[in-house]
Amino acid sequence: MSIVVKDAQERSDGAHLRALLQACGLSTIGLFSPGSVYVMALRDQSVIGVCGLERDGPAGLLRSLAVDPSARGARLSWRLVDVIVRRARMDAVERLFTFSKDTGDLFTAMGWRDVPLSKALPHIGNTAQVRHYDDVGWYPDERALSIDLAQPRMSPRF
Repeated sequence: MSIVVKDAQERSDGAHLRALLQACGLSTIGLFSPGSVYVMALRDQSVIGVCGLERDGPAGLLRSLAVDPSARGARLSWRLVDVIVRRARMDAVERLFTFSKDTGDLFTAMGWRDVPLSKALPHIGNTAQVRHYDDVGWYPDERALSIDLAQPRMSPRF
C-alpha cells in the first residue's frame, strides 16, 4: 500500500481532514482560513495524515500536523512537514513557527528550535490559529518552536 501526499481542497477534503484532526485531539478552528494551504496523506483513498501552513507576511505557522494512529511509525509526520517546508520556501516564507503540547521533540529532531511563546506571537499574530488562542486562552503547556528557512534542508527528501 503506497501513501500519496497531495494538496487538500476544502470542498472535497475538508470533512475528512476535520475528522482526522478531531480524532487526534487537535483544533479545527480556522482550518482553510484565507491564504492557508493544507496537504494530506492518502492510503487506499483514506486520509491518514494532514499538515497545514498559514502565512503572516514573511513568517508562517505550520499547523494541524496529524497522523492516523494506524500510520504512525513510518515517518509520515516527517514527510508531511517536509512538504509544507518546501511549499513555504517556494512562497518566500523566511521563518516558520509551530506550537506543540506533545510533539515538540519530533520537531527538534527535524532541526526546529524552541522559542519563547512571547517571541513567536509577534511574527504570526495574524494567523487564524493565533487569533483564536488569543481569544480563548493558550494551553499552559504550549511549546513554540521555529525554523529559519534560510538554513539548509531540515529533513531528507521523501
